[in-house]
Amino acid sequence: MIALVLNSFFAILGSLLWDTTPYWPAYMISVLVTAKLGWYGVLLAALSPLASTLLGISDSPFYLYISVNVVQMTLALLAFRYLQIAPSLGTSKDKTKYLLAAIVFPSVVGGLLAWYLRSLYPTTSDPRVAVYVGKWTTENVLPALFPGLWIHKVVGEFYRPFNWESGGRLKSWTRQSLEQALPWVVSMMTVGAMLILIVVRVVDQGKYTPGLEPPGFWQSVSTQVIERIPGFPLTILALSVSFLCSLGYSIRHAKQSWILAEAVRRYFPNQRVSQLLLSGIAAPTEESLVTVLVTDVESFEGVLANASPRDAVAWLNNYFTYVADACSTYGGAIDGMTGDHVIMVFGLTSAKADAREALACALEIFHGLAALNMRLASDHAPALRLRAAMHSGAAVAGVLGSPDRRQYSVLGDAVTKCLKLEQAVRDLPDSFAPLIISRECLRETGLLSLPNQDLFVELAVTLRREEAPEDVFCIAGDRLEACRRVVGSTLRVGASVA
Repeated sequence: MIALVLNSFFAILGSLLWDTTPYWPAYMISVLVTAKLGWYGVLLAALSPLASTLLGISDSPFYLYISVNVVQMTLALLAFRYLQIAPSLGTSKDKTKYLLAAIVFPSVVGGLLAWYLRSLYPTTSDPRVAVYVGKWTTENVLPALFPGLWIHKVVGEFYRPFNWESGGRLKSWTRQSLEQALPWVVSMMTVGAMLILIVVRVVDQGKYTPGLEPPGFWQSVSTQVIERIPGFPLTILALSVSFLCSLGYSIRHAKQSWILAEAVRRYFPNQRVSQLLLSGIAAPTEESLVTVLVTDVESFEGVLANASPRDAVAWLNNYFTYVADACSTYGGAIDGMTGDHVIMVFGLTSAKADAREALACALEIFHGLAALNMRLASDHAPALRLRAAMHSGAAVAGVLGSPDRRQYSVLGDAVTKCLKLEQAVRDLPDSFAPLIISRECLRETGLLSLPNQDLFVELAVTLRREEAPEDVFCIAGDRLEACRRVVGSTLRVGASVA
């Protein structure tokens, strides 16, 4: 709808310039939308003649131009797809293909078709076909050269962002662009509307019926307007160019703000901290009760030794993405990804440790591992075998580092002990691995007091040589799925994911 309004506005301005200045921005806008949205751009071009007809700024039926616009945009779409033109026009080769195959060639074909169809309409009076097609093509090429190439670069580099996890979403680039562009868009469209009303008033004095004007009617109207306002064509041209440039700058500024917000979101563990930083407020140092979940990969060194660096990075990124998605689903935050370790923290933004959410996350990770390994096998990548440890305790969260290099991190007994528990999992036989939970964490989940003791295997592990063994609980084999059903039945998010 937004693109349709802009396209129609520029089509009207282009109509006012037809007899004096060959500059038609509407075609460039349609090509831009077609490059990004495919057949929706063709639909946009088909609808744009309606605005000129409704305002009476047209000397031929609107359905004549619908067929012309559809042909032009279809040719432009085929050029982008089959010639593999990047919408951002990042290379000289892309720019050349864009100008020749998506602008010049469709314009020549469209001009020929428009001239032929208008010749069938008895009340129109057009120049020779070569002059008409040359003018038609020129008015499409000039806006494509400036600012079309630049606007394609600004808009074409956009990508779809990751959204916030639960609790809110980032504004889309479209919404940010509209918020920043709205004041000057309203101002420029108001000026454009005033100019259009001037022309409409002159047309009304001619006492004509839309679609039934005598030959040469619009040429006489154009002459009258220019006589009354000598700088009228230059004003329309300046309005069109400034409108397009302002739109491009607003999109670029919105893009930069959006990329900054995305970068902050990805490098800081939760939405609240990121929003504080983006608003210019330093993230506070807070102490809270949290649950830490650590996962790592079995035989990680062996996989690295047998894979190329590129394959190893792709394999690790599959693992990191899989675990991070599960973490965000259950309201956790990624505190670090080092080597094959992923450290997740739950409870940073709540008054409790969120141990049950952390347990549901761990169980979901193991539940979906078989499907992930099937996808990895289809890519001839090694299967993932994971281990995990959980602990609940006190931790301090805040920004660490020098004034020039900072990072948000979580420190404390909860993190340290969980890492040691994860080390202890490596020494356990397969019958006790892959998930080990401290007594404190299991107590926070509320499952320790329930009649579910058959879900866990209790054993003692030594975390430090000089300390006595500690009681921990292991979940392995069929108990993983049974525990997942129990936790999912009492946890809303777990039940929805199940």
